Amino acid sequence: IRLLGALKLDATLEQNIEDWMSSDSSPSDAWYASQAVPYRRGQRIFSHVSELRLVKGFDGDTYAKISPYVSALPVNTPINVNTASVPVLMTMVEGMTEQTATAIWQQGHANYQQVSYIRQAQPDNPFQYSVNSSYFLARCDVTLDGLPFTFYSLIERPSGTSTTPGGAIRVLLRNRGGD
Repeated sequence: IRLLGALKLDATLEQNIEDWMSSDSSPSDAWYASQAVPYRRGQRIFSHVSELRLVKGFDGDTYAKISPYVSALPVNTPINVNTASVPVLMTMVEGMTEQTATAIWQQGHANYQQVSYIRQAQPDNPFQYSVNSSYFLARCDVTLDGLPFTFYSLIERPSGTSTTPGGAIRVLLRNRGGD
């Protein structure tokens, strides 16, 4: 809801997302079934950001506006304040102003070493943010025989994990192309 507000999008989209993930039957089932190509709600958490395109209310413009600021990662993955954008930082606490989020963002050069440095911005829930990341999206652009290709890999490096060969770094997903 906070991200929708920060991006000035319709707050009711949050209910459509909740409905999409819910395993309970829903009045919106009829809406999904009545589309030109009928389909069913996901009834699970998202496995890729592009699934938002399937959710009721997410037209092309809405998706284009929100997709740079969301990801499909495991539940309770903390937000890294060193890499988060201003709209994402505005989701940290109810009432976070753009001015405060911009101050935390530091023109994209934030380099907080400890969570305590930003605790005054969000004193109520220290588990929703962090100063490091466990998930990374690697992008590779290749031109082969004059044809451009884009490849993505979602990489997991759990906190406190060695980065030496044979460590616990894992490739979770490989994908070719865009959304």
